[in-house]
Amino acid sequence: MKELKICYNEETFIYHLPESIKEMTDEQIIEAIKYREDKIAQKSAPDSFIQIMCGIDKAKIKLFFPYLKFKIEEYFQFLLEDWNCDFTEQKFPKINIEEIELHGYLGNFGNTTWEEFIWADQLFINKDYKRLIACLYRLKREKYNGETDIRIPFTNYGIAKRFTIVNRLDDATITALAFQYRAMRKASLETKYPQIFPEAVKCESEEPEPDAEPEPNNFSWVKVHQNILGDNIQHEKEYLQLNVHTVLNRLNETIIESRKKKTA
Repeated sequence: MKELKICYNEETFIYHLPESIKEMTDEQIIEAIKYREDKIAQKSAPDSFIQIMCGIDKAKIKLFFPYLKFKIEEYFQFLLEDWNCDFTEQKFPKINIEEIELHGYLGNFGNTTWEEFIWADQLFINKDYKRLIACLYRLKREKYNGETDIRIPFTNYGIAKRFTIVNRLDDATITALAFQYRAMRKASLETKYPQIFPEAVKCESEEPEPDAEPEPNNFSWVKVHQNILGDNIQHEKEYLQLNVHTVLNRLNETIIESRKKKTA
């Protein structure tokens, strides 16, 4: 964090500004995305940008001279650069959409099943971000006691049901949630299983566009799943309920072993 000191009427106010996207809160990431959009449209940043990014009271900002606002905004030029970062912190553990509360996955994908990952990552690859969110964010279990995943179990039928809810989110929030998935995917999966992700899905350096048309992609996690099953199709339900790390770790080791045999 960077310290910002403002002296006004013989008083000194100290604020702490994030120096990277990793240091930002969920609210700040959303505001940063709006800021990028404003700059692309050649608009000046609203007072809410300084208020949320710096934690400065709204009433105080109104007293600032335009030049002071300009100098503060100038510090955040790094938001206009490459957003291709990675982190494991879950910035959005839950999202509230009107009266509905949806809970998300862990930053290390520790509560993500293989079936859930197959669906979620395919949606991410296809840039279908609203359905990606509908896949990963679910209602809280009834009588939740802290002994299980807080979310109701995953089913692919639930994606369509929650899509109508997720569709109410604003574009900046959808973009932020898609960006978060990409950052945590890179930190928790791509670096851990390099044989499976030798070249991570190439995304634009900018944050993903929420309304972009899904682009065709030949890669299929369903085909990977079918290859893993082989002749053990009778055990498919058991495989699907395994933790994603259990399956990816075994797959990663299998690829290493196979390449060693070919080399020998």
